[in-house]
Amino acid sequence: MYWQSSFTTKDGKLIEWGTADHNPNGDNGVREFDPVARTQAYVYPNNNGTIDQSQYDNLHYFYVPRLDSLVIPARGQYNRATGKWAIGNLQRNGKKVVGSGSGDLFAPIGSVDVYGYEATYNAHQAWSSKFDCGVCIAGGLGGDNTARQKMWIVVPSTGLGSYAQPYAIYDRSLPATVGGVPAHKLSGRDGCCFAGDYVYWVGGGETLTSNPTRHFFRMRITPHLSTTNAPLNIERLQDAPGAFTMGLLRYDPYVNALLCVSDAGIFAFDLVNFSWADVTPQAYRDEFAPAPTNGLLPRGCLGDFVDTSSGQTLRKFLWRPGMNHSWGYDYGGTNTERMYRRFRAIKLSRSAS
Repeated sequence: MYWQSSFTTKDGKLIEWGTADHNPNGDNGVREFDPVARTQAYVYPNNNGTIDQSQYDNLHYFYVPRLDSLVIPARGQYNRATGKWAIGNLQRNGKKVVGSGSGDLFAPIGSVDVYGYEATYNAHQAWSSKFDCGVCIAGGLGGDNTARQKMWIVVPSTGLGSYAQPYAIYDRSLPATVGGVPAHKLSGRDGCCFAGDYVYWVGGGETLTSNPTRHFFRMRITPHLSTTNAPLNIERLQDAPGAFTMGLLRYDPYVNALLCVSDAGIFAFDLVNFSWADVTPQAYRDEFAPAPTNGLLPRGCLGDFVDTSSGQTLRKFLWRPGMNHSWGYDYGGTNTERMYRRFRAIKLSRSAS
């Protein structure tokens, strides 16, 4: 996979969907990786888009623990308990993820740019199991080259009134700059997560062709759970050690830190001391040091922090490197790009000092 996302399920598996292309007839299967058995298997078989949902890359989506479902606004909701798409596309059963019908999932509150939400590619995205809410930040509309100055917020509908749908969605305009730089980015994707009362996001760029950034932000989510017009109190934090696109940002509650896996390295952000550290294992750098990669790490890493699986305590990050673009067009290479399938693991620890 590449351009998509993976998340930890309630029982400690990594779940993912889609493939790395714009082909609606491509692999539309749902896959899960068991970190204990170290095996990956299809839980929804690939039928190349002939049944239920056709796949597409660049989309954003969430894993929602309360529903135990993958929710893909532009495609539908895959429910793990039934192994079926509970909400399909309009051509199949008339139910949508975002809509005013009682069978829909997200009730639009106000003048929501629904098309823009469903067609926003490579936005920073995250879901909070603590608050049962999610955010989709910026990204680009379809093939648009410029990041959108917008944030969508999905919250339990009970906090905003009485609705037939379990969740409500509304959108807000982001400030032009935060701390002197834009907080709206393209190609941020999984460089976003919740920790405590805040959503954090890092990396990405202002356009598809601009240089990636090291910019790092956070916003307190709690004021937005019960009103659609709370102030957007976004802070710019200390920049990450390296600039990158398609990073993976996840929270480790046991050491109270964030881990960022990127093509520029692996970094940890200490939420106690508010500081970054480069924690890239030397063996990982050595693996990609020789030609033709020449030290450029793979981008589009997929993974998550896993606490337990099948009753076993893991408490570590599992990730798959993704694709090394130094082989292809991004860095002027002439070789075929390589997709990496092997999962890696890293575990953070806090110094006694």
